[in-house]
Amino acid sequence: MNGIYMKNNKICVVGLGYVGLPLAVAFAEKFNVIGFDINSSRLKELEGGYDRTFEVEDDLLTSVKNNITYTSNIQDTKDCNIYIVTVPTPIDTFLLTSETNPDEIIKHQQRVKTNTIQIVDKLASGTYVDIRTALPNIKLVQVVHVIDGQSP
Repeated sequence: MNGIYMKNNKICVVGLGYVGLPLAVAFAEKFNVIGFDINSSRLKELEGGYDRTFEVEDDLLTSVKNNITYTSNIQDTKDCNIYIVTVPTPIDTFLLTSETNPDEIIKHQQRVKTNTIQIVDKLASGTYVDIRTALPNIKLVQVVHVIDGQSP
């Protein structure tokens, strides 16, 4: 690609962790970059020229500050035409519970913030609906106990 063509592009780097930040800074040495991340305290640090992960030296962050805009507002990225996504691979976190009361299961999940609930005992009719309604983005896994060929 020639330089004139690239100068007309607006680059967005999504995720400013140990992969995204060095990449965004490298692009910002030559191009205008939008650095998007959901962690607003991280963005404030970066705007101040400080990287708590020490992936990018503070003087380098300061040297590109006129070419990079940090944001947690997705609307700020709408004019970009190149998007580079550098977010972590999702990892399931489990809450293994023998609790059968839906309110207690919901409270427990909200306290520990897992993305999957593994239920080990039979739940009363309607309990799944209650849990699913309260926690729509949480995966539910039901453990089935098989003792013998006669097990329900």
